[in-house]
Amino acid sequence: MKMRTVLYCVASLILSIACSGGHCGVPADTDETYSSAHLREVGAQDLNVALDIVDEGLKTGRLSEFQADMFRANLIYQFTDNYKDACTWCRSALELPEAQNPVVRKDILYRLAVISEAGNDFAACIDACTEGKLAAHAAGSLYDEYAFDYMVGRSHYKLDNDDKGLEMMRKAIAGASGCASSEEEYGHLVFFTSTLVSSLLSSGNYAEALLECDVFENLLSSMEASYPGAGKLFFDEQHFYIDNHRAVAYAKSGKKHLAEESFARALKRNHAQDPDGKMHQADYYAAMGDVENILRIYNDEIPLEPASDTLNRFYRLRLARMEEAFRNAGQSSMADEYAARYEKICVLIEQQEFASQPRVKAADYATQNEHIALTDTLAAMKNHQIGTVLSFVGLVLIVALLFFLGHRKRAADENAFREKVDEMEQNLSSIRSQVKLIAEEIPSVGSDAPKTLKDLIEGRKLYLNQDINRDAVAELLGISQSALTAQLNAIEPGISFPDYIKALRIRHALGLLKAHPDLSVTDLAQRSGFYSVRTFQRAFLAVTGKSVRDYVKSNTR
Repeated sequence: MKMRTVLYCVASLILSIACSGGHCGVPADTDETYSSAHLREVGAQDLNVALDIVDEGLKTGRLSEFQADMFRANLIYQFTDNYKDACTWCRSALELPEAQNPVVRKDILYRLAVISEAGNDFAACIDACTEGKLAAHAAGSLYDEYAFDYMVGRSHYKLDNDDKGLEMMRKAIAGASGCASSEEEYGHLVFFTSTLVSSLLSSGNYAEALLECDVFENLLSSMEASYPGAGKLFFDEQHFYIDNHRAVAYAKSGKKHLAEESFARALKRNHAQDPDGKMHQADYYAAMGDVENILRIYNDEIPLEPASDTLNRFYRLRLARMEEAFRNAGQSSMADEYAARYEKICVLIEQQEFASQPRVKAADYATQNEHIALTDTLAAMKNHQIGTVLSFVGLVLIVALLFFLGHRKRAADENAFREKVDEMEQNLSSIRSQVKLIAEEIPSVGSDAPKTLKDLIEGRKLYLNQDINRDAVAELLGISQSALTAQLNAIEPGISFPDYIKALRIRHALGLLKAHPDLSVTDLAQRSGFYSVRTFQRAFLAVTGKSVRDYVKSNTR
């Protein structure tokens, strides 16, 4: 499913609710000219005409200022890539009286988060979610609280904080599944689960992706039983994605027979003939090394030097799929060519998207549950007084808490710069520790069972296992977490387990490059234990100060 289309479908329900008579006080007999459906229809033909209709409706009083702002945000988001202006109109709507209603406000903020994420402004997305979760709590909508959690998890994932992002997405889906009670909410859950599966596939977590496909299928069955009116086309499309996801996961796990069976089921779905369905088939063909079918789907030529209007993630995805197909077909020279194109456009896209955007610092969102719990406690104390003494004690506590919150706000403002400096120093310390480890020699270990962390991880090259984690290592060594920490400190004081593993993987990658300087970035990442090319690229750049290609060039002169 094209992400732009999916995000629009998920959020369009919010817009229709927010701009309906139910929330904005618009008369039921409002002219059809100013309906959401009509404006979308006109906008698909000519956006300027649709915007002129909105302006006219505002001038004649047929639309409120709030409705006009939201319609503008929707139309600009749906029919252009001008995410900045779409967000501006959402923020304008937030300043109006209608948006002070918590129900309306959380809907607008969710809309703002969706648009911000579509424009890759993840800092703005998390900001919207931070305020939106409070509004959802005030509105008594636990489901929407989980929806905001999910959006924050997606933002973390897209900013390469894969583990935290995936964990947040999983927890949000689990929580939302327990309180979904409408067709709209089940529709959101379907979207959430589908994108989680896609994220797991991108990260190389194929076994987990298959498990989530089972969750996806059970969810869809429940929705079909409870809301058959959602339509056959919708369910057919979702079942296509489940079958296609499974086919990709099996193919990448080396289970060719199961992959072929799942893909055959996907092709029987009507959505397989839709342009979007055909584009998703490319994921399967790439995993199977079917170059002919990849070329059939991508029948337009992919230029070596992309024009500025091709600098987008869909173009990059095509390059990645072409490389994967050629690599799995054993055509290394062609795969290397597409790998070079992919690496080049990654740099261009990141320069374009992140040149002026600060990295997300989601401290406010991290304390959201604490804030909500405090709000609930104060409300309970106010509404359930049990005597004069307790009331007095409660009052004192409220005053103390308010003073504490005010003091914490001032302290946070005063220490903002110091926190940034500390964060930079921590990152620098982490990189220094990794660099120091990279310079060390790998010890040789005999056939005896490993006795120390270093014996196990470095001697047995366990760091090349993509699924290695701290808990598993402690269990293998038969030691406690505190003992494991002590061994880590003996290797390099203060280093974390992830940084230790990352340093060893980068050291391994440097060794591979020395012996095989022509290795593609994708192949290098996989052979060094990284489950994500982008994670490898960022780790390599952080430690060496150079991209892979620049490093090779500087060391082969």
